[in-house]
Amino acid sequence: MSYKTFFGFQKEPFSQDIRVEDFYPLPGLQAASERFLYALNLGAASIITGDVGSGRSTPLRYAATKLHPFQYKVVSVVASTDSMADILRQICNGFDVDGPTPLPGLPKPCVPPSWKSPRESRSPC
Repeated sequence: MSYKTFFGFQKEPFSQDIRVEDFYPLPGLQAASERFLYALNLGAASIITGDVGSGRSTPLRYAATKLHPFQYKVVSVVASTDSMADILRQICNGFDVDGPTPLPGLPKPCVPPSWKSPRESRSPC
């Protein structure tokens, strides 16, 4: 018997694509969201740290729903062990601008197809 059947779940309870409306309103969710929005309104930097799976992106997704879509563009950036150029490329792709260009004489960095914008080719490099 699967855990979904055992507990009577209608859908996957731990998926990454939970709708913000379905978030459980834990006190920490609201508090982290308010701190982020406060820093944003000040024009300050804000950092959320924690282990994998600790819920760093959840309060940011929640806070993003409070932002007016004509004033803000929310871009999700996944930090990994790749180079800073690849992280900058994610940011640039989120804003539909050309990413960082290598210095003359250096090879062009290879960008995974999933990071490329739709207007770029789907080849791996």
